[in-house]
Amino acid sequence: MNIEERIFEAVEAIDAVLGDGYARKNPDLIGKAMQAASMVEAGNAIFHGLASLQSDEVFMD
Repeated sequence: MNIEERIFEAVEAIDAVLGDGYARKNPDLIGKAMQAASMVEAGNAIFHGLASLQSDEVFMD
């Protein structure tokens, strides 16, 4: 997903919760929502990476 799609997604999500036009009236909120979504995505990637290490039968001396 490119940055333009992420912006539109954030605007749609904010407006769905807070009302039409709210996101465009509060552009800082768009950035914060995108930042939060990116942190969740990164956390999930880290979690899944660690979980895959746990399931591997690799032993280090």
